Amino acid sequence: MSRLPSCPKWLAAAFVPALSFVPVLSTPGLAAPGQYSCPKPPESSWLEPEVIELVNVERQRHGLAPVRAQANLAAAATRQACDLARTQRLNHVGSDGSTLRDRMYDAGYRPRTGNENIAIGFSSAQIAVESWMKSPGHRANFLDPDVTEIGVAVASARRLGWATVMGRPK
Repeated sequence: MSRLPSCPKWLAAAFVPALSFVPVLSTPGLAAPGQYSCPKPPESSWLEPEVIELVNVERQRHGLAPVRAQANLAAAATRQACDLARTQRLNHVGSDGSTLRDRMYDAGYRPRTGNENIAIGFSSAQIAVESWMKSPGHRANFLDPDVTEIGVAVASARRLGWATVMGRPK
């Protein structure tokens, strides 16, 4: 997966690839992360930790250190999952024009590196992680040795919106 500074090549992809980047600057003027809330399914209280557990199982299988849950990354993931659930549009650019970098910075996270996996419609954490692991770009994000932290969010609408945001702080 290529790093974001060479964008906008990733925007032209027919299949929305997993996104990975090296941060530059935040986009000023976007709303605070606390303003991004939406209906969460009751099962999100166990789906989100289960995704982290399953990601760490995959990382361990590949000799990598586990990632730990991080609240600011969870806020960035929530913003994206809510947008996915609301719009039912699979895109790494939010309906408000925000990018992964924007969402991370707006949530108060200052990354050295970061990546994001998104989906709509998975019915379980197991299916979500298995599906992402079958995609080379999403798999590379989960198995990125440079990331140390993760935030996961699941939001509800017609179909569930899923987002993982992984990073390593500066």
